Amino acid sequence: MRHKKIKRVFARIKKGRQLVGIEVENHNYTIFLSGSNVKQNTGLNINEIEMLEGSLIRPDFYKKGEKMFNEKICEKDNLLIRDFWITLVPNNIEKFKAINQTKKIDFKQIKQVFTFTRNGRVNCGIKTLDDEVVFVTKKRLEGLTSLDESEFHILENSYINPIYYKNGEIMAGGKKCYSDNSIIKELNLRFSGNVEQMHQNFEENEPNFYYSHSNNSNYSSNSYAEYGGPSDGYGGHIDDDFINDVLGGHPDAYWNID
Repeated sequence: MRHKKIKRVFARIKKGRQLVGIEVENHNYTIFLSGSNVKQNTGLNINEIEMLEGSLIRPDFYKKGEKMFNEKICEKDNLLIRDFWITLVPNNIEKFKAINQTKKIDFKQIKQVFTFTRNGRVNCGIKTLDDEVVFVTKKRLEGLTSLDESEFHILENSYINPIYYKNGEIMAGGKKCYSDNSIIKELNLRFSGNVEQMHQNFEENEPNFYYSHSNNSNYSSNSYAEYGGPSDGYGGHIDDDFINDVLGGHPDAYWNID
């Protein structure tokens, strides 16, 4: 198959596994690769993959009846990838990044993940390198990542691009939102690698501080006094009713949508 022009690139996390989807012009299929596959082939991090739009990909598919790498027999043509080649446009990484910089989404790198209990429920704070904090429920983060609470710390160095409801929008629970940049609509989380890699990276670069609900975190009911809440996007102080709106009431399906 010849090189095809890439028209869209996106990432999805499903059952704890992150895949990069690549759509090509004049074809109705999507090529799914791991973030590691894409980085090895292009040198781009998971927060840079949108820059590939306009570049070229040549996929090599297994044919029906062929034995695949896992010793199974392929049952359908042009479904499973045997190999692939991506050609950057322009084919120079420095020029490529300079020209395609505007295609990048404004992801924020995660500095710290902590848990705390408020009103009898365990919640999570996700702090980025610019010291902004996003609050989500433990249940929500577990559902999205398939990680146990004791593993949340490996999300450090991953990325988020939170999007908020606008004033007047109807939220997932059917209620109306009465302020801008307050209640999260989409978290848009991207893993820095696969789960095994993230565990290894954390162990090799373990920070001097680490707090979690499971090891008697000091982020208890006083957390908001220190960190505030997302009243103006992230910072500021908010009342209990608003905290409950921020931390609950929205189905998991509304998380991680690019």
